[in-house]
Formats: sequence, structure tokens, C-alpha cells
Amino acid sequence: MLTQNTLTTLKTLRLEGMARAFEEQLQNAQAQALSFEERIAMLVDREATHRDSERVSRLLKGARLKVGSAAIEDIDYRTGGPARYVRVQETGGRLGFITPLTHNFCESCNRVRVTCTGTLFMCLGQEDAADLRTPLRASESDDALDAAIEEAISRKPKGHDFIIDRRHKRPALARHMSVTGG
Repeated sequence: MLTQNTLTTLKTLRLEGMARAFEEQLQNAQAQALSFEERIAMLVDREATHRDSERVSRLLKGARLKVGSAAIEDIDYRTGGPARYVRVQETGGRLGFITPLTHNFCESCNRVRVTCTGTLFMCLGQEDAADLRTPLRASESDDALDAAIEEAISRKPKGHDFIIDRRHKRPALARHMSVTGG
């Protein structure tokens, strides 16, 4: 009885991946022998995978690809950046998705952006920036520039502000990506 209530609640909460994984665990004797932490980790992982799959399907539909039923597969390809890569099976091409709202990659982000005007943005999701033009022009030595870069990198945030302010219906970040070249 409790099992059925749990399944119903998971489905009501639209946790379809977790509900399917829970049903599979109930049918698998080996899963029954796992600890609570191991089982819950498996459920959460399945839900995350399900949501990623749904999101990718939604993005593909929105992309209006010329190939009507494009199939993609996750690939183990890394560039050191935040993108998650897939291969488009019909073309063999590689496609990267950066999803800052559903996958907060800030802790591992190693990227900064320098604009053509000498402004260094430590995070595309923050307003904080450093002026590199002034120290660059101030001396023939790179010491002042190196110090400005080191100081700016020390301020690199652990999180971003890619959140929509729902009360005012505007992004929390006023700067458009085109300003920083992104």
C-alpha cells in the first residue's frame, strides 16, 4: 500500500524518471540489498537523466532541424568548459549544450571573457568586471597588468545570476551577452 502511494506521489510530482527507477528497484532483488543511500542516489540519478533527455528532446524540436527525426547520443567528450556534448547520429556532428539554469557548473568553471575594450568579466552571469586597459597602458612592464588579472581572478564568483526576476519580468543581469561577445 505504501509503495503504491509513493509511486502515485512521484508521478503526481512529475518525477517520472524516479518513479520508473523505483518500480524497477522493487522488481530487482539485488537493488533491494542496497543501502538507502545507494538506492536514493540511483533514483535521483535516473530523474536527472530523464530530465536531461526530455530537455534535449525539447531543444531538438525547437531547433527545427531539417532532418525531422534527428537522433542524438551522449558522448564522453570534454573541452574543460561547461558544455555537455552529444553526437547527432545522422550527421556525425558534435553539438554542445550549456545549461546554466538546470546544471550549475560554476564551481568547476575555468572561463573568463575579455572584451575588445579591455574589460575582463570573471563570470558571464555577474556584473563584476575588471579594467585591464588602464594597467596595460600605464607601463611597458606587464607587472601592473598581471596584478590586475590576479586580483580579478581572485574575485571570480562561485555562482551566477542567470535568474529571471519574476516580479519585474526582467533578467537579474542587465548586460546582454552580445556586449561580452557571448
